[in-house]
Amino acid sequence: MTQRWFAVGVLSTGFAFLSICSMLPLSFCLKELVLAGIFPFTGKSGWTGGIGCFPAVQLALEHVNDHPHLLPGYQLTMRYNDSECDPEKGMAIFSDLIYNKPQKIMVLGPGCSAVTETVAEAAKMWNLVVMSYGSTSPALSDRRKYKTFFRTVPSAGFHNPAYIRLLKHYGWQKIHIIYEAEKGFNSIVGNLEKLCEQNEIEVVTRQSFLYDPTEAVRNLNRSDGGIIVGLFYETSARLVFCEAYKNNLYGNRSIWLIDGSFANNWFKVDPGVTCTKDELQEALEGHLTLEPFNKNSPGVSTISGLADNRAVFQSAGTSDDHKVTGKSELRGSHSGVRCCLGYCTSSDQVHSSASRIWKATGRFYVFGRIHITGHL
Repeated sequence: MTQRWFAVGVLSTGFAFLSICSMLPLSFCLKELVLAGIFPFTGKSGWTGGIGCFPAVQLALEHVNDHPHLLPGYQLTMRYNDSECDPEKGMAIFSDLIYNKPQKIMVLGPGCSAVTETVAEAAKMWNLVVMSYGSTSPALSDRRKYKTFFRTVPSAGFHNPAYIRLLKHYGWQKIHIIYEAEKGFNSIVGNLEKLCEQNEIEVVTRQSFLYDPTEAVRNLNRSDGGIIVGLFYETSARLVFCEAYKNNLYGNRSIWLIDGSFANNWFKVDPGVTCTKDELQEALEGHLTLEPFNKNSPGVSTISGLADNRAVFQSAGTSDDHKVTGKSELRGSHSGVRCCLGYCTSSDQVHSSASRIWKATGRFYVFGRIHITGHL
C-alpha cells in the first residue's frame, strides 16, 4: 500500500511539473549544460582574435539550442572571461571557472597557444575536454601530455613544409628567422630549422624577442637582410615592421614571409606604433603570407543541415562588452595549407592573388609579377 501511494505521489508531482512547464518559457524547464569559455579579447601582446571568434560561438550555441533533436531537454550556456593571451591570467581564469559553480562540462578555447598549453595540461586532471579554435602550436599535438585537448585549426607545424616548397621553388638557399619568444613559436622555429637542414637551406641567423623587437631587427640588418621568415602575433608584427622601416629592411633588400591570418588592415590599427600607417605599408610591400586554405564544397550540407553557397549563415549581432559588431560568416570546411602572396595596395587589400615577388638566384634582384594558380 505504501509503495502504491508513493508511486501515485511521484506521478502527481511529475504531472504538476509538466503543467507548470507548459505555462513558463521553455528555458525554465531545461537542464543547463555550461561551457567554460576562455577568449583573448585584449592584451598588450599576443593574438586578440577572441573578438572575432566570440560572435561565432554565440551563433553556434543559438543554433544548437534551437535545434529540436540535438539536445532535447538541455540548454547549452557559457561562462567566459578574457585571457589577454597571458598564460598566468589564463590559468587563473581556468581555476576560477572550474572551482566555482555551476559545474562546467568542457573548455572552449583558449585561443592563444601559450595559454592553451598551460590550461590543457591541467584540464586532463579533471578529464575535461579542451577544444581550441585558434591554438596552432605543434607542441599541442603531444597526446601523452595533452590527453583531452582537441582543436579545429591545423598545427602551425604544417606551414613549415609549405615554406620549404616555396623556398626551393624560387631557389632561395639562405634565410633569416625572427620570432616572438613564446612557447608555440619556439617549437615551430625548431621544426623549421630541422627541415631547412634536411633540404640544404642555410639559416643564416635566428633572432628572437620578448616584447621589443628593436635589437632583433637591428641584428637582421647587420646580416644584410635577405629572405626573412617572421613568426609573431599581429600586435608584435606592427612593431617588427616599424623597426624594419627604420632599418631600411624592405624593398630590394628583403623579402618577408609572415603569417597570413592577421586581420585586414592590421597594420593600420595600432596608435602605439611610432611609424605612420603609410610607412608600415611601404615596409610591407612585396611581403609573402602563409595561411590555412579553407576548401569549401558549394551545395554540400554540413552537420547543421546548412549548405555552403557563398555564405552559409550569417550573424549580424553586436556585443557591447567586447565591441563586437558586424557580420560573422561560418562555413563548412576542412583545412590544408597553401601559400598566399600578399601585397599592400591603396585599396587596403593586404592579401592579393597577384603579387610582386623578387626572383632569387644566389642573391635577390629584379622583380616580376606572378599569379597563384594552385598549391605549392
